[in-house]
This record gives sequence, structure tokens and C-alpha cells, in this order.
Amino acid sequence: MTDEPPPSREFRYTLQKPEAVGVRPPRDKASQQCLAAFIEINGFRAYTLFDSGSTTDSVSPQTTRIAKLPYFTLENPVTLQLGCVGSHSQINYGADIVVGFAGKAADTYVDVVNMDRYDAIMGARFMHKHGICLDFKTKSIIMDGRACPALMVGEETAVVNARRGPPRPKKAAE
Repeated sequence: MTDEPPPSREFRYTLQKPEAVGVRPPRDKASQQCLAAFIEINGFRAYTLFDSGSTTDSVSPQTTRIAKLPYFTLENPVTLQLGCVGSHSQINYGADIVVGFAGKAADTYVDVVNMDRYDAIMGARFMHKHGICLDFKTKSIIMDGRACPALMVGEETAVVNARRGPPRPKKAAE
């Protein structure tokens, strides 16, 4: 018997110099489409990503303002770790909301998180609780056996562009 600590499972790996140069295959927009739809939050139609890889359900600070959501400061802020090394943010606020989707209303806790493209993200917790399945073949979000069509690529682009407002005029070169 030795008193050595067990080996750590943590390790770092660096890539060795590649042997060749390659080209990333082109991808069409339809094959990259995430499943998004509108949900209702306090009377506001929120553009929402359904993300089975997210462990949090969240709304943007803009959504809390527009939908007039009461939110609160978290006693113990949490780190929001994204999929990339070193990529993280702090979750300081939360809210208890009612989400309307597929003809149902559900009480849901959400974190208030800065996000770029969406008003809300419904993650694995929400989808487990409400039995939501994502069907990429038919591009629909299924809740309690009822299929709700996801927004198509053109519809998503129109929503995002409308939220960002008209393009800013380019400054003339002096």
C-alpha cells in the first residue's frame, strides 16, 4: 500500500503539426438548421431555440425587458460553460416564467443569459420535463404527440434581420 494520490483524469492535449492542408466541405443551410419556434412568454412571442445539448433554459436580458418579466439576483451565481475551452460567462439572474407552447402552459425557471440570435433557449431540462422530441427529418418539435413545425431557414433569417433592424448606412471614405 502506498499513500500516493490516485492519478488525475485531467489532461491537456496539443495537436501536432498537420501533415497536409485540406478544405472544409461546403454545407447547405438546410442541413445545418437548428430547430427553433416561437413560444409565448408573458404575452411576448419569443424566438426560441430548442437545444438538447443545453443544460439550462434561458432568456435574454432583452426578453426580460420586452416581456416585462420579474427577475431576481441569484444568491450563488453560476458559471455558464460553453462548448469551447475558455469560453464561459456568469449567470447572475434568474426568473420564474410561464411558457406557452403547443397549446400548453408550463411554469419554468430560466436563467437570464446574454445571447445573440435568440430570445430564449429551451434546453434538455425543459424538454425532458415536457416530453419534447426534436424531429430533424420532418423539421418539427413534438410535444405530447403534437408536432409543431420549426421555423424554416428563410423564416429564421427574416426574424433575425427584423430583430436587428435595418442595415446601417456605410460611412463614406474620406
